[in-house]
Amino acid sequence: MPHRDDTPQPANNLPELLEAEAPASVRAVYDGLRQGAATPIAALIWRHIATHPGLLEACWTALGPLFADGRLPDAAWRVAKAESPRKLLPKVAPRARSLLGIAPEDAETIQALAEAYNRANPVNMLGVKVLLARLDSDQPREAAPAAAADWSPPPAIARAIPPMTAPADMEPSVRYLLNDLRFGDTDQLDPVVPSLYRHLTNWPAYLAVLHVGLEPLFRDGTMTAAVTRVEQAMDEEAARLARLIDPVPDLAGQTALLETMRRFAGGVIPMMIITGRAIADQLE
Repeated sequence: MPHRDDTPQPANNLPELLEAEAPASVRAVYDGLRQGAATPIAALIWRHIATHPGLLEACWTALGPLFADGRLPDAAWRVAKAESPRKLLPKVAPRARSLLGIAPEDAETIQALAEAYNRANPVNMLGVKVLLARLDSDQPREAAPAAAADWSPPPAIARAIPPMTAPADMEPSVRYLLNDLRFGDTDQLDPVVPSLYRHLTNWPAYLAVLHVGLEPLFRDGTMTAAVTRVEQAMDEEAARLARLIDPVPDLAGQTALLETMRRFAGGVIPMMIITGRAIADQLE
C-alpha cells in the first residue's frame, strides 16, 4: 500500500475571497481590519465571510467603531497577553536553525510573521465572538463609554512577510503535516489550514520541528487548558462589547457560516494564539 503522502492533493479547502479577486467594498474592509489590528494580514475567517456577498461589509459596519477607538484591539491584546503561556517550546539555537534551512534573515522574517499573527489572531477572535454574542440578543445597542480620543494602533510591522501558499499548491507531504498539527483526527484532511502555517511552507524542516514540539502539549492537555483560558476570557470581553454594536441581521440564518465562525473562534484561532506566541519565543 503506498504511503499516504503519495495521495493526490484533494480539493477540500475552505472557500475564501482573496484581495486580488475582491470588490472594492471588501478590499476596504480588509484595509480596516489590517489597520485596526496593526498587521498586514486579513485573516482567513474574514476572507471566508467575504464569499457571502455583502455580509463582510455588514459585519464591518457593526464592528468598525470598536476598531476605530481601539476598544476591541486593546481588549483582545490584553487577554492574549494575560492568558497565553510563555516558553512552551524549546529554543532553536542558531546552528540548529542553519541546519533547518533558516538563515539569520529568515529567522527575522519568521519573527515578523509571528508578530503579525500575534497581533491579528486575538483581534480576529474577539471580533468574531462579538458578532456571535450579538446574535443572542435583540436588545438595542447601548451607548458606549467614552474611549480614548487619541488612540492609535502600534507601529506597522516593517519587515515584509512571506506569501501564503494555497493548500491546493502544497506538496502532499507538507499538506498532511499541516493537517496533523491539529493533533486530532489526522487521517482525514481538514479544509481549514491556519494561515500562519501557510506562510511557513518555505521552511518545511522547521514545520517538522514545530510538529515534534507541539505534539506533547496536545497530548498532555497543556494546549487544551491554555485554549480554554483564552476562550473564557474572550467570551467575557465579547459579552461586554456586543452590547455596544448594532445587530447584524444578515448573519441570522447563515447556519453553515455560523458553524464555521464558532469553530474558528472556539478552537482554531485560540490554538493559533498559543502557537504564534510559542513560535515567537522559540526563535527569539
